[in-house]
Amino acid sequence: MSRPIWSGEENRAESLATLALQIYDSIAKKIYSDLADAGFPEVRRAHSAVFRNIEEGGTRATTLAERAGIAKQSMAYLLEGLEEAGIVEYVPDPSDGRARLARLTKRGVEARKKVVWISRQIEGEYSQKLGEKRFAEIMVGLRELVDAQEDP
Repeated sequence: MSRPIWSGEENRAESLATLALQIYDSIAKKIYSDLADAGFPEVRRAHSAVFRNIEEGGTRATTLAERAGIAKQSMAYLLEGLEEAGIVEYVPDPSDGRARLARLTKRGVEARKKVVWISRQIEGEYSQKLGEKRFAEIMVGLRELVDAQEDP
C-alpha cells in the first residue's frame, strides 16, 4: 500500500505549517465526530467554510465563496446540502430584491453553538495538558502571528 509523501515519520518536517495542520486535523476530527454524536451527522468538515464565514443576518453565496477561497460552484454545493439538512435557508437580501442571502436556521445556529462548545472543551483539554500559563502564551503567540499576516 502506498502512502502519501508526508505520512511517514521520517518525512514529517517539524515546520510550523505541518504542526499547525496536524493540530487542526486532530481538532476537526474531534469536532465533527462529537457533532455527529450530538445529532448533527450531516454537518461535515467541508461545511466549516460556511460556518466560519456566514453572518448572523445572512450572507450571499458569492461572498461566502470569496471569504472561504473556494469556487462559487463549490459553495453552492455546500449550501445545497446544508439547506436540504435544514441547517441553512435562503431569504431575500434587503439591499437587493433580486439577490438572496444564505442564513443559518434555528438548527444551524444550534449546530454552530455546538461546534463552539466542543472547540472550547478541546481548548480546555489542551490547557490542562500544557498548563494554563503555557497554553495562554501559545495562544498569544499564535494571535501575534495571525495579526502579522494581515499587515503586508
